[in-house]
Amino acid sequence: MLIDPTRFDKTRGVVEILNILRIDPAVLDEALKPRINRNVDIIEKMEPDLSYMVSARISTDTALFKHQTLTTKIDQEKYLRENTIYKCLKLTDSPVRQYPVGSSMAQVTGFVDNDGVGRL
Repeated sequence: MLIDPTRFDKTRGVVEILNILRIDPAVLDEALKPRINRNVDIIEKMEPDLSYMVSARISTDTALFKHQTLTTKIDQEKYLRENTIYKCLKLTDSPVRQYPVGSSMAQVTGFVDNDGVGRL
């Protein structure tokens, strides 16, 4: 998961982000420092249920934003700042293969993806 410090409102949402993502406050504080690269990796591996929950919140916030009749950039930024804390988060997909019985027979037995689903 990445965070964009330029889109994070430090006056609200800090406690919610820390509680939801279960990260150390020092990690979030370091990620929110000004830098050249806007997207900062704050969680390398996330549990699937947490990932789905955050993804759903991002989707909901995006859908609500798209239904607003905001014509100016200032109004859009104000709406985002006042109504969502998820605008600063970005989920990245990192495919993982696990071989439950070792990789020697992987072509025959398949693998387990990061959702725990068996694949051939």
